Amino acid sequence: LRHKNVKINNIFFNNLIKFSKLNKNVNCRICLHQSKNEKLHSMIVLINSKNDFNIHRHLETPEMYQLIKGTIKINIFNNKKNKVKTIIMKKKNEIFSVNKNQYHIVIPETRYAIFHETKFRIYDKKK
Repeated sequence: LRHKNVKINNIFFNNLIKFSKLNKNVNCRICLHQSKNEKLHSMIVLINSKNDFNIHRHLETPEMYQLIKGTIKINIFNNKKNKVKTIIMKKKNEIFSVNKNQYHIVIPETRYAIFHETKFRIYDKKK
């Protein structure tokens, strides 16, 4: 977003859902931080159950998920990509953290799910 102070409300979420539906059920990510160089990255994310999702990890930083709408399932995997834990988030404002370097996948259990994702950006010391 280009504005520093932004109010996110149900109108915003409903427009995000409409945008996804009008664009072949695309997943959406709205960055609330001003630039990719900021230390804290804060995003509103809509994921649609009609899409595929991949197991992934973030080597340098943990992630926090705060549920806004819908239900999400977060599967946690070991380094061999064997599932070791499943977290179901279905209550608004539930928060779950994924450790850095931990394989995981976030899957919507409802037609769509909206959540707030935050993580710290690690600066490349070589630059």
